[in-house]
Amino acid sequence: MTNVGRRAGHPVLRSTLWQGVWLIALGGDIDMDSAEDVEEAVDDALSRFGGPVVFDLSEVTFADSQTLNLLLQTRARRPVALAGAGGAVLRLLEVTGLSDALRSRSGPEEAREALAGEM
Repeated sequence: MTNVGRRAGHPVLRSTLWQGVWLIALGGDIDMDSAEDVEEAVDDALSRFGGPVVFDLSEVTFADSQTLNLLLQTRARRPVALAGAGGAVLRLLEVTGLSDALRSRSGPEEAREALAGEM
């Protein structure tokens, strides 16, 4: 289990095994400058756990194509669900036509339930 304390500019708020899924909570701006931190958290999670991943995006204020690419790469390796995506992430998903493929649920619990058949 890994808990990441938030430091200035660090987008990974938490990364931990939670109720049968790996939960990665992100916050702030996720862009070219911070995506490497997220990628490291994802790689760590996938090396530790073979099951589904829930991304809690409720505190993300900005996301770009790098973020979307990382979500899609993770989805190619594991079942993925999104939770709490706000305006920035939802717009990105809509503009790219991926809002159905990477549908966001209201919170981590609902996202975990959406993955129940894949655990």
